[in-house]
This record gives sequence, structure tokens and C-alpha cells, in this order.
Amino acid sequence: MERRTALKIVSLGALAPAGRRSWGQIVNSAPGQDGHCLEFFTPEEEKLLDALMELIIPADDHSPGAHAARVSLFADRMVAASDAAIQEQWRQGLARMREAAARTSLAEALARAAEHEDQPQTELQHFLLPLSR
Repeated sequence: MERRTALKIVSLGALAPAGRRSWGQIVNSAPGQDGHCLEFFTPEEEKLLDALMELIIPADDHSPGAHAARVSLFADRMVAASDAAIQEQWRQGLARMREAAARTSLAEALARAAEHEDQPQTELQHFLLPLSR
């Protein structure tokens, strides 16, 4: 199965109402891009993650991209349910990506971070690896 197909299936399934909590019961009431409440990410982090994931899985003539599939909201739910070490990896990884993008652009930072996909060498490349597979 292709990465794009798998992410779409998982993302859409995560938005179904039969989750561990309904959207109305989410503890953190910070609104995301579409007014949905976020469980873990700040609105700024979710916006960055949404843009990053859209670059990895863009919309095309055949299917919607990560933004339309709301992959960032799925990631928010998954990271919120993870342990503190995983949550810290996400916070640090997004901060590193934001810093790299501030020097050039998000697309260029992503391209540089993906250069050594088979053998990641930097902390940013190690963070990015699970996102891009």
C-alpha cells in the first residue's frame, strides 16, 4: 500500500466519532485551523504541521492532500495519547523545522531534511523520517 493511501485511510478513520473521546470532550480547547479543538499541539504547531504534511502529501488530480484529509488533527490525537518522551520529540522536531524554515522556506527546509532519508544524520532528519515514509 502506498504511503499516501495509508495516511488517508488512517486519518479519515481517526476522525470518526467512535474515538476514545469525542471532539466536545477534548480537554485542551485551543482551536485548530478549522475551529476543532486540539488535544496536544498549539494552534501554531498544528498550522506548521498541516503545511508540512501537505508538502509531503499534496493534493493532486486524483485525491485530496493531507490538509483536506486533516492529517494534522489525526497527528494531534495520536501524539496526545503518546507518552511524554514522544510528545517532547514532536515539540522539539516541530521547533527545529520552524527554525529551519525561517532561514529559507518550509519547502526548502523539508527538502534539505529529506536529503538523507535512508541514513538520517541530523536530529531534524530523524524527526522527519517517520513523517515522510
